[in-house]
Amino acid sequence: MSENEWVFETEVNRLKVIPEKEYYLLHSDGAVNTDQFKGVFNALLEQMSQHPYRKLFIDIQQMKSTTLAARTWLLVNWIPKFYSQYDGIFYVSIINTKNFLEAITIELLAKAVMALGFDIRVTFHKTEEAALSSLDIDT
Repeated sequence: MSENEWVFETEVNRLKVIPEKEYYLLHSDGAVNTDQFKGVFNALLEQMSQHPYRKLFIDIQQMKSTTLAARTWLLVNWIPKFYSQYDGIFYVSIINTKNFLEAITIELLAKAVMALGFDIRVTFHKTEEAALSSLDIDT
């Protein structure tokens, strides 16, 4: 698998596995509906079963919105399913959306995930370099 190969791609979401540095890259832009949201996260879960890395870089700076149903699904369904596959710490580094209200919602969702007791460490950054550095990945 090359570093330039997207393993999942739609008009608003892309997912890449970076085996050389052992992390996943999830990129979203535009308005992401519930089915699109579920699609990329289910693709991520599938990749995680094949490549058990512990680092995820999410770049959503150009994302405009997600639905309440999608965020609820992530918290109630996806996170428990994900965590049943992992034992130990999982690191997520996010460049948050420029949409102020959506950014607040994403930050609250991250806090909710961490408050549930899952050992998922989420950090927010302004640049790709800072986000990758927080995952101990050389740029």
